[in-house]
Amino acid sequence: LHQATAAFQTVTSNAISGTEAISGAVTNHGDKVIVKSTSIGKAYLVKDTETPTSVAALEALANNKWNFVSISAANVDTELLTDDLIAGTYKLYVADASGNLTSGVRTVKVVEGHTLSGTYNGVDVGGWNLIAGITIGGKTFYHLDASGDGLADATDALFHDTLDKLFNSTSTSSSAVDTTDANRSNGSLLAGYTLRLPTARATTGNATIDNSSNSSYDLAMIWDSIAAGAVRNGVPTDWGPAGSKAYWGATLGSANQHAGMYLDTGWQGTWNDGDVASLFYAALELIAGPTVRITSNKTTLKAGETATITFEFSADPGTSFDLNDVTLSSTTGGALSGLAGTGRTRTAIFTPGSSFDGAVSLKVLNNTFENNSTFNADEADPDNTQTITVDTVRPTVSITSDKTALAANQTATITFTFSEDPGASFTNADIVRSGGTLSTISGSGLTYTATFTADSSSTSASISIADGSFFDAMGNLNADGADANNAVSLALITGTLNAKALHQATAAFQTVTSNAISG
Repeated sequence: LHQATAAFQTVTSNAISGTEAISGAVTNHGDKVIVKSTSIGKAYLVKDTETPTSVAALEALANNKWNFVSISAANVDTELLTDDLIAGTYKLYVADASGNLTSGVRTVKVVEGHTLSGTYNGVDVGGWNLIAGITIGGKTFYHLDASGDGLADATDALFHDTLDKLFNSTSTSSSAVDTTDANRSNGSLLAGYTLRLPTARATTGNATIDNSSNSSYDLAMIWDSIAAGAVRNGVPTDWGPAGSKAYWGATLGSANQHAGMYLDTGWQGTWNDGDVASLFYAALELIAGPTVRITSNKTTLKAGETATITFEFSADPGTSFDLNDVTLSSTTGGALSGLAGTGRTRTAIFTPGSSFDGAVSLKVLNNTFENNSTFNADEADPDNTQTITVDTVRPTVSITSDKTALAANQTATITFTFSEDPGASFTNADIVRSGGTLSTISGSGLTYTATFTADSSSTSASISIADGSFFDAMGNLNADGADANNAVSLALITGTLNAKALHQATAAFQTVTSNAISG
């Protein structure tokens, strides 16, 4: 594994037919490659043994032979994860927004290998490796390198009692590993994955070559699927040392016994769990936990807008995923609704909260959805978080006058005080006035002024601003036309007033009246 990783050459960013590129070395499942395209759409990694000619054919392939990422901007580096892909060489395909699919040309290699750590039920698995992965019958199996040297050799042999502890918390046959999936599976040994001990046939004797019944037992299926000349049987490449190549299964035999199989001969039977003569090797099925990538068609929202949130899964979560699995950083910043879609792509609508100003992050936490009984463990991945900037606070205005009563042709200074800078959206055309004329507004920022001149034919005057007249930097329109401080009324006094009378009228003004002053 070390040599394979060290020898792997980094794929440099080269254009494919002038449109697509890929870069980055992938040394383990769960790593990522960087892809980009001149076309908005989707980028796919597809196993080089497959030759899809359409998006529909590509997405109908087995989940462990392809993965994708949405390309939301042209010529921008985008991460494409390899979490649930089997080992091997992959080609890059790109589909544009219309679904036109390019031919896969540029390649990248996914190198198998997982390392365990920690102690589980008294068994120190630190440095244990899963190496030489193979995929048969839709399942991916690895040799358990229990010595941690990166090789399948005699130092990897172990008693079945050790496997009992790892997979069923005990080394006694009364509750030992058996064929029940729950009893032969462990989701704690490797983050984001479930490890499962394969089944084996407990009947003593040779397995039958090319027999359909072999598919009922994992070890027999592995043996029967290895090409060896004209006869289909044998040991997977890089599995087992020379000589004895016996592997433990999960199937119970009699008390203190489990079934196993010699992959070099096809001989199957049962052996004592802790007998010194029963030091066998282990193969483990690796079931990748699903991952999710969250994207939004909008990253900023104002009042009245919504965003479409897309959840792209590495494997179909089935009914295990719903909107309760999505955590929002603010309970008042918005809400999700309308979950739609099936398979690996789901969508929902994000509606921002009213009168909210701030950022809202959406995230799916670990252990919230599953595929094939394996839960996700990807909450720390950068693409598992989508942040949206929300500003649904509508701007307001307060209008005041330095006078409350005017005679004909007299003036008052009208002041407009805003909660947010309206910028160029506020003009004279936004001001509703009666009983006189208004000069061109002046000012900037939060404060503007204008001069109102009373006419000679009216008995009252008013200045106000209606809903939807101006907006803030986010584009939120005002909706405060009915607010009491969004209008000012003036008494207009007809006839001739001396200074003292005008002062008294202004000071005493409450209700606007229309009385002629003669003489």
